[in-house]
Amino acid sequence: MSITKEEFISNYDLNKDYLYKFFWKGREYEHNAEVILLKRLFSKYVYSKQNKSQTFLDLGGSFGRLAELYLGRFKYSIIGDYSLQELQEAKKRLFRYDPNLYLVGLNAYKMPFKDNSIDYILSVRLAHHIRYLDIFAKETFRVLKPGGILILEAAHKNHIKAIFRALIKRNYSFFKKKFIRVEHNPQESQGIKDSDGQIPIMFNFSASFVIKTFTQKVGFDLKGVYPCSFFRIRALKKVVPLRILLGLEKLLQHFSFLKFTPSLFYVFYKPRATSRTKSVESKSFIDLLQCPDKRKLSFEQNKILCDNKSTAMSKIGERLFDIRDPRPDKIKF
Repeated sequence: MSITKEEFISNYDLNKDYLYKFFWKGREYEHNAEVILLKRLFSKYVYSKQNKSQTFLDLGGSFGRLAELYLGRFKYSIIGDYSLQELQEAKKRLFRYDPNLYLVGLNAYKMPFKDNSIDYILSVRLAHHIRYLDIFAKETFRVLKPGGILILEAAHKNHIKAIFRALIKRNYSFFKKKFIRVEHNPQESQGIKDSDGQIPIMFNFSASFVIKTFTQKVGFDLKGVYPCSFFRIRALKKVVPLRILLGLEKLLQHFSFLKFTPSLFYVFYKPRATSRTKSVESKSFIDLLQCPDKRKLSFEQNKILCDNKSTAMSKIGERLFDIRDPRPDKIKF
């Protein structure tokens, strides 16, 4: 099967009986470890007196697992995801809590937002589905306003268990690789289909590769790298009470030099540019949107049109928009 870069998309709608919320049952430690760190990062980099005039994007936010961090705080809060099934779940869970929450079906490689339109982007547990990290980095840089913040979580290739495993197997080439493809349970595979079944899209990255991609190749400034999930060990979680693990987790997260965890959080800053770079000032949420190929976006009878021609995309309902490109029927899922 021939796959273009734009088509190398992880699709959580592959298995119709699968909902991402079920993945988190039994993973209370991992969820809370991420929330603990994010609350500290948000207090340092995100929360401000200006939030009510700003726009926040939870990219790859699925059913809104981390919505407690941003609901009700911003002029517009957006959850963007390729899975409409997950966005529908977010709608059921969250719409009643925030009238300024919007859900957008999108491709993270080609986001339907105007240049310089978003103040903050959060992306957790999405990067491991991103094969072309440079395209993703350029796209986040494009849509962020000058002075904007990206908080990115990425699965860490060089975590302690992987290092020991490579040493035991004398797999010294492991240390030279910028990223690796990891095996995944085929029953929960979120990727694409070929003639033999499903192809998972799962990658772990080295910290140096992530930093180089987002700074040297794209132009972000790095504000910090933070370790997370020190005790992601199944046997340990069975014998040590959750409150003790989380207490130790909260303490260790302050030691940023301990970068041997399976998950790392990066904080990137888009430098303020020259006066020629204008941020989008929106009177309504629609003002932030454009077609993924940058053609003008308009609406007609609940359909999204590009230059009054394309009806391939659809506005599903109040505050839920389907602006995915390519469309699922254009990819061999």
